[in-house]
Amino acid sequence: MVQRVFISNDPVAGNDTLAAQAGYTGPLGVGQFIDQTLSLHMPAIPGNYWLVAMADVNDAVLEALENNNTFVSATPISVQPAYSATVHADISTALANTPIPMSGQATYAGGSTPAPFVPVTITIEVRGHVAR
Repeated sequence: MVQRVFISNDPVAGNDTLAAQAGYTGPLGVGQFIDQTLSLHMPAIPGNYWLVAMADVNDAVLEALENNNTFVSATPISVQPAYSATVHADISTALANTPIPMSGQATYAGGSTPAPFVPVTITIEVRGHVAR
């Protein structure tokens, strides 16, 4: 019997990312259950994620009801960014095609420890036009 845990962008099972899997080969009588503990890594992209647990995914156990083998967490897990970045420019107004030097720093969340070599995307908006 195989159990799987998926990470989902929404509270609905289907089209989710497999995060962990475990097997069980022992006996399982009527009215019995098994407890299994699985470890998984949450996504690197911040956002809200639900866990979807599916028991007996390969239908190895003969059951009267097969439609009760999926559970979706009631509340999402909020994944926060691992670091933040600040950027500034000494020039706030310039003529077209003027180079604008920028500098900044990325720091780990919850402190001021530098986060070296992490990817940072800078978005600049000028009169409704967005450049990255």
